[in-house]
Amino acid sequence: MNTDKKQTTRLFNAWARATGVTVLGWGLALSAIGQGKPAAHNHGHGHGHAHGVAHLQLVWDGQRLRGDLEVPMESLLGHEYLPRSTAQKNAMAQLQQGLADPAYVMVPTPAAQCVAAEVKASSTMFEGRDTGGHSSLLYQFAFQCAQPQALRDADLALMRKHPRLKEVAVEMALPTGQRAVRVKAAQPRLVW
Repeated sequence: MNTDKKQTTRLFNAWARATGVTVLGWGLALSAIGQGKPAAHNHGHGHGHAHGVAHLQLVWDGQRLRGDLEVPMESLLGHEYLPRSTAQKNAMAQLQQGLADPAYVMVPTPAAQCVAAEVKASSTMFEGRDTGGHSSLLYQFAFQCAQPQALRDADLALMRKHPRLKEVAVEMALPTGQRAVRVKAAQPRLVW
């Protein structure tokens, strides 16, 4: 587990202790959203690998909204092998450029006045390594919000930019409680 993931986990656990929400209750909610999910392969990333399905964990920590996203590269590029054609190379370069700003993935409520605070994108494809199989984007980001009380929802902009991405399974730890929801491409808005 990397340092950013550990930080998100610590924040989530601290929030759960402070609010009295049990891990068992959260686990039941997460197992419930897993029902009816497409067949997936788990490759050690923490979630199953299903094309068209991303996993997002959000933690609200005062004025900072942190997220960990995992999405199959096939859902973003249409393939999980190293780019071969000029068009594929250009598409991957555009994806990497877009991911430099977390607003490429998610746009919080404008009234909350959130700005990018950190971002980290990794994939074996970005490293030039062909795994001969599945490849995922692992993306960590944070927004710093000047008006956190105004934060009510977020547009999952990544879904609009990548039509192969059909669903995002979201787990949230917010001041209002824990929730697990599935956001579909037809309505890519996350509301809490």
